[in-house]
Amino acid sequence: MKRKLVQQGNNGFTISLPKKWIVENNLKKGDEVSVISHNENLIINHFNPNSKIKHLIINTDDNTAIRIAISNAYRMGYDKIYCKHTDNNKLKIKELSDLLLLGFENFEEDKNTIILENMFLNDIEKLDNILYKYFLLLDNIFKKVLEEDISQYIKEIDKYTNFFKRAINNLILFPKQKFFFWTLITELNHAAKICLKIQNIEKESENKKYCVEMKKNIYLIYSIIKNGFFDKKGNELETIRKIQQKYFEDIDIEFFQKYNPIITSHFMTIIRMLYMASSPLSSIIKKEKSE
Repeated sequence: MKRKLVQQGNNGFTISLPKKWIVENNLKKGDEVSVISHNENLIINHFNPNSKIKHLIINTDDNTAIRIAISNAYRMGYDKIYCKHTDNNKLKIKELSDLLLLGFENFEEDKNTIILENMFLNDIEKLDNILYKYFLLLDNIFKKVLEEDISQYIKEIDKYTNFFKRAINNLILFPKQKFFFWTLITELNHAAKICLKIQNIEKESENKKYCVEMKKNIYLIYSIIKNGFFDKKGNELETIRKIQQKYFEDIDIEFFQKYNPIITSHFMTIIRMLYMASSPLSSIIKKEKSE
């Protein structure tokens, strides 16, 4: 669908919106729409304040149930979440919202209600900075897995994942490539969390030997993924395939006998997941080049 630009004054241009889209969204003269610019994309969404509010009744003390409830509301794009709570789970709601909801703050409306509210306001200019911080977080995890405590980095992972999935659902981030980006961050997150398992096993193991070469290759693979994502170049992706082949096709039993087999197995799982992450990244790069 093409539209011609009409100049308005010296600095502005206007376009007409399709009548079918106006009718389908029940819009009329004077209604507001949000206009979001990201890279070469321009996204226009209709604004319905009633669809931006979610009421939750949380009558459980189970952390997992509370986590799922507020995470789903956040990912669906609600800007204000009213949580009716009990005295027992009030603190858990606040703690989990701080842990999981990037850009949100919590307020007490009354003794039975906590408001989780978006303070980010879909500021598209901050997205690139958030993407950079996310990959820097992963960088620390894959680089320091055998050297220092990475548990604090792992705690931050879910917050960024929820934010990106919210942005994807709101068509703010990678609207034409949302499936590929969703798959990419899913594989990266799973791989990062396995690093914490390796660290915990390594601390408890009497055999302190580990496969330093595998750790270096994991960081190499991740660095190729990170650089490819920001540079939009897939020149080095073939290197990932060769490393994956080395550990899954050319390996022998003696390799597993040298080191803690559990740690080695986890390292191989990470290599496999990062290899899987390179596939959606390749699609993102190809689509960006073709547009």
